[in-house]
Amino acid sequence: MLDQIRRVLAARPFAPFTITLASGGSRRVLAAEHLAIAPGGEAIHIAAERSCEAIAVSGISGIRSDSGDSAAGPGVASRLAGIRLLVFDFDGVWSNNQVLVMQDGTEGVLCNRSDGLGLGMLKEAGVPMLVLSKEQNPVVAARCRKVGVECLQGIDDKLKELERIASHRGLTLHEITYVGNDINDVPCMRAVGIAIAVADAYPEALAAAALITTRAGGYGAVREVCEWFLGARAAHAGRVG
Repeated sequence: MLDQIRRVLAARPFAPFTITLASGGSRRVLAAEHLAIAPGGEAIHIAAERSCEAIAVSGISGIRSDSGDSAAGPGVASRLAGIRLLVFDFDGVWSNNQVLVMQDGTEGVLCNRSDGLGLGMLKEAGVPMLVLSKEQNPVVAARCRKVGVECLQGIDDKLKELERIASHRGLTLHEITYVGNDINDVPCMRAVGIAIAVADAYPEALAAAALITTRAGGYGAVREVCEWFLGARAAHAGRVG
């Protein structure tokens, strides 16, 4: 958690964010407030104009960026329900950003089974998805085939490809959500309607995100995004019904 807090601090200034507390409460941090980590790393200090508050790191269960709404809030839920295409980076989002190099030079990655289940539920709900990856290793396509998600890989200019995809499908970029973790994802994240970064994303990606998962890439972040979309669609259906 301390590493995630450091990444959030490195990404400032950006939109306000919310600290979720293990006790069940939360603390929204405004852009005008100043943050610092205690020398021993045991707490973070939040300083406003006339006050200073300390929050124990051990009492923090998650951090997410927001622009006025939480991930579960009505404003963001409504926007998620209106998204017509969900696009994922692969390395560091579907995987934990590490690679297994075998003696013969072949490579493998570690993915999360719960992510696969979430993707399956989202497919059943009718949410179009695809993976857009710079990586050329066939393991990316193999994992996407396994879970039944379209995959485009070996893409150097992701934004150009995303614009091509949007045009081909009759979409605007505002109708797309992009989930990323690194600097080559930032142009896409800045262009789409809703940008999401995984918890252990690099500062540049965190700064470009409207939402940040509480889980790291390869450790349930994709499942968390799927749950956001499923919840948003259920809420939207309830309002329409």
